Amino acid sequence: MEGAQKDVITVNNGQKKWQIQPGQKKVEVLAAFPDSYSFTFELGKEIDDVKNALETKIVGEDKVSGRTAIVMEVTPKGGDSYKIWIDKDTKMPLQKQSAMQYSIQYKVCYTSIDFIESIPKELLAYTIPEGFKEIDTNTEQIVNSLADVKEILGFTPTIPENVPSSFIQNNISIVNDAKVVKINYTSKDNKKKVVILQKKSDSEFKPASMAALGKVNNNVAEIQSPIKNEIGILQGQVPYANITGISSVRWKQDGFEYAVIGNTYLEELELFIKGSTSGIVDISSKEQSLDKPQVEVPVDLKVEEQEQKNVDAGHSPWKLDPVFVSQVFASLKILPEGIQGEYPIKYEELKIIKNTGKEAIIEVSGDKTTIKRVYLKRLIREDNTGIWTVVGYDPLKNQ
Repeated sequence: MEGAQKDVITVNNGQKKWQIQPGQKKVEVLAAFPDSYSFTFELGKEIDDVKNALETKIVGEDKVSGRTAIVMEVTPKGGDSYKIWIDKDTKMPLQKQSAMQYSIQYKVCYTSIDFIESIPKELLAYTIPEGFKEIDTNTEQIVNSLADVKEILGFTPTIPENVPSSFIQNNISIVNDAKVVKINYTSKDNKKKVVILQKKSDSEFKPASMAALGKVNNNVAEIQSPIKNEIGILQGQVPYANITGISSVRWKQDGFEYAVIGNTYLEELELFIKGSTSGIVDISSKEQSLDKPQVEVPVDLKVEEQEQKNVDAGHSPWKLDPVFVSQVFASLKILPEGIQGEYPIKYEELKIIKNTGKEAIIEVSGDKTTIKRVYLKRLIREDNTGIWTVVGYDPLKNQ
């Protein structure tokens, strides 16, 4: 690592995470999940991901650190295609180039590598380096029973009656300052983590503007895959946003806010949700038939393709937010000559009605708007890096 992370060593055993910081002579103890360092380039995980990929194909041959490597393009389930370089002799991954995510693309490689039969025991033992101070910053408290949770937080959490057979419950913990209870699950191979969060809530449920929407027990559910915005129960804890591979489903029901988070597929998270409720759960990405706009807006695909390239290069990131795009569109209907200063339509005056991840409908309120609803689609790229384009709208009846 370079910059602020230079020389920092992070170790995670699935229960705790230690971060050794030589520059400050300290060892920080953190929550094991999520782990923003685990995605970088872990050989076993990379091999499993290739085995479980939706599609793989060889696209060339290259040299990495003096070794001949086969270049493979990998399309994972529910993700974007990336490239990985496989050592021709040992069949081990040597280099990885991630998909473009919000104009950022990672390339990680081994500059040198040695092959040995087993890891030396001294590398698996943890001791505080001489002269270092250990600081426990993990705010989670492990509890022994549901009665402990009720005594501390004032309610008994919902425990899933059924979970996937490949997972076991690890423990139950609480975050005192956030008043959140966490039921923690780990896959039997110790590669995947799923956490169910729950807390009391009397505030209005507002989904993140860039999230897709689904239903849990006929309640609106916010779906982020991967997590991009930390709001509601996701706030004020360990950071989840912008960590590769972590998805979440969040909803409110009967005075409680819930979230199911994990470094696994949405389909597997859905099984945890179904095990926690007797109602209908629909967080699938299957095609949904949205209403058609009263007025269609003509679209020039060549212009949209160029806009997508601009966003990929780091310009106009607001085009990734369907609410922001709707705000600009509705405001320009009021001020067609251009917007100077504040938008006549406030961001808070827009509400997501539907969002499948590919199509969205935004409702516009306020006393200045001439538009009731804005209809959008991802026309160029149908993943979370794709821009939103206005394809139609419903005018107010009195306009």
